[in-house]
Amino acid sequence: MSHTALQRTIVRLLFDPAFVARLAADPEAALAGAGLEPRERRWLAEADPRAFGVDGYRRTRTLRALLEEHAATAALVCADAGAVRALERFFSDDAFHAAIAERRSLAGAFGAWLLGLARTPEARAVGRLEALVARVRRGTPRPWPEGAALRVPPTVGSEALPAGAVAAWQAVVTPLRQAEDGPVAALLAPSRAPARARVDERETVCVLAVATGGDVALSDVSEPLHDLLRIVGDGAPEADALAHLAAEGLDAVEAAELVSELVGDGLLERRP
Repeated sequence: MSHTALQRTIVRLLFDPAFVARLAADPEAALAGAGLEPRERRWLAEADPRAFGVDGYRRTRTLRALLEEHAATAALVCADAGAVRALERFFSDDAFHAAIAERRSLAGAFGAWLLGLARTPEARAVGRLEALVARVRRGTPRPWPEGAALRVPPTVGSEALPAGAVAAWQAVVTPLRQAEDGPVAALLAPSRAPARARVDERETVCVLAVATGGDVALSDVSEPLHDLLRIVGDGAPEADALAHLAAEGLDAVEAAELVSELVGDGLLERRP
C-alpha cells in the first residue's frame, strides 16, 4: 500500500473541487500518475464527493496564511482588492498539485505561481524580493551535499534585483503591516490601493537578506559577494570559493581570510 501517495492525493482532493469533479467523471484519468495501487484508486473513486468539501473554509484559511508571506506581491498582482479572492485558483493549478505530490514548500510554490501572474516591473521585482524574504525567514534545514565544505546558511540569501526593488516592496508592505486588522484584511479592503514605487530594470542591485529571530534584515552587497554566495549555494568545495575570489583579484591569503570572515559573520558556514 502506497500510504504516502494516498495521503497526498487526499490532501489535493480536499483543496481542489475541480480535481474532485475529475475524479467523479473519470477516476482512472484523474488519478493517473498519482502512484496509487488499484485498490487505493478504487477507494477514492467510490468515496462520496461531498466528503471532500465538508470544510468549506479550508482553502480560505490556507490562502490567508500564504498571503501573510506574499502580501505585497498579491497586492500588486491583484490591482483591486476584490481580485484577491481569485487567488484561490492556486489550489486548482498544477503548481499546487506538484508541491503536494513532491512534498515541496507550499509557500514557495504559491510565491512562484504568484510571480507568474505579475505583469509590471514593480510586481515582478517585489515578487522576487518577497520570495527571498520568505525563504530565509523560514530557514528550512537541509543536508550537506557530498563533497561540500562550505555552504550558505538557510537563513541567508541574496538576489540580483532591479534598482528600487526594496523601496517598492517597502512602499507596499509597510501600510499593509500597519493595518489594524493585519495585512490580509487590508488586502481585502476595497478602498485600499497598493502604494507604488518605480523600479528600474535597466540597473541591477544585489540585495542580501539575513533572518534573525523571525526578522529579516535587507542590505545591498557587492556583486562579487553576491556571486560568491551564489557559487557556494547549498554547498560547494572551498576550492570553488577560493577560485572565485582569486578571479576577483585576491591572493591566496586574502581569499582564505575573507572566507573565514564570512564564516565568522554567519554569511557562510563550514561543514562540521
